[in-house]
Amino acid sequence: MVEIMVSKQEANKLRKIPLSDNTISRRIYDMAKDIQVVDKLKNSQHFALQFDESTDVSDCAQFVVFVRFEADDSITEEILFCKALPANTTGQCLYDMVLESTCDYDIDWKKCIAICSDGAKAMTGKNSGLIAKLKSIIPNISWTHCFLHRQALAAKVVPSDLNDVPKEVIKIVNSIKGKALQTRLFRIVCEDMGSLHQNLLYHTEVRWLSKGKVLTRDLELRAELLMFLQNAKSEYAYRFSDPIWLLKLAFLADSFSHLNNLNKNLQGREENILTAKDKVKAFHAKLRLWSTSLQNKMFESFPCVQKIVEDNASAQSFAVSAHIPCMTQSLHNLQEKLLTYFPDLHSEADNGRRWILNPFFEQINRSG
Repeated sequence: MVEIMVSKQEANKLRKIPLSDNTISRRIYDMAKDIQVVDKLKNSQHFALQFDESTDVSDCAQFVVFVRFEADDSITEEILFCKALPANTTGQCLYDMVLESTCDYDIDWKKCIAICSDGAKAMTGKNSGLIAKLKSIIPNISWTHCFLHRQALAAKVVPSDLNDVPKEVIKIVNSIKGKALQTRLFRIVCEDMGSLHQNLLYHTEVRWLSKGKVLTRDLELRAELLMFLQNAKSEYAYRFSDPIWLLKLAFLADSFSHLNNLNKNLQGREENILTAKDKVKAFHAKLRLWSTSLQNKMFESFPCVQKIVEDNASAQSFAVSAHIPCMTQSLHNLQEKLLTYFPDLHSEADNGRRWILNPFFEQINRSG
């Protein structure tokens, strides 16, 4: 408009003005109205909510609410809103934000039948948690502890015999990645040796997949780390020439890789509680199979372990059998943890809803 009414030179000056602090959020709000998410939500008979409160890379607490509802003869999942938490992440603060962010939507809360969230106290506190406060206005809702959070909590279990390995790996990574000069020198070593990777990975506790990726990357670069640490005269250099320590590292890398695959399989827009439960149940059954295979010295399901065993097969001091009980105990502990966080894993409570996945389930059962 300025270019037409005044001049192109004046229009170019206006282009230098940065966007205001609320322009992006206003445009997202306008786009949401154009997509008609709220209108479709109002026309749906029922809907379910999912709450996620997390801290981003800038240490800002973000509160995201997803909504799942029926639209156009299918189940639709959309983001209802996403806002930064200004102060405390208490149940009252989250409750006020939900009401404030949806006050203009004119939502019939009686249509809300289920809520999914993590098990944090701000969410599930008996008196002051977000779920308890929402039940005061939606008394008939049911709450489900998020499968992803439960799986991540179960994955934290590491036996005492193996617990020192990831701690030492993290110290090694921090000693190299924490200094720019050491990072550059290590990259040169990797380039000279023709390595597939030139960098190590940081472990971040809140990033659930990071532990498995860090351990796998260190195992893949074990020759490069051995040379680098020996040249640096590090106290941890001998670890990467110790076949027993490498065996433990390989087992943990394989174990967390399996857990990472399970975590990724539990994600997705089409995922629901029935399919998620089937995947966790199948993983629990695999743990029993893997434990039996390890006792029989069959390592096909643990490729990193198999590689270490093959590389050290000729070493007389390398006794795999002595460390198999520790590995099987780790799998057994993981089985127990999964049953702790999924107590109804093997119950038949969901059989009445199995027809959702297979419409012929009832007929098959009756004919059987």
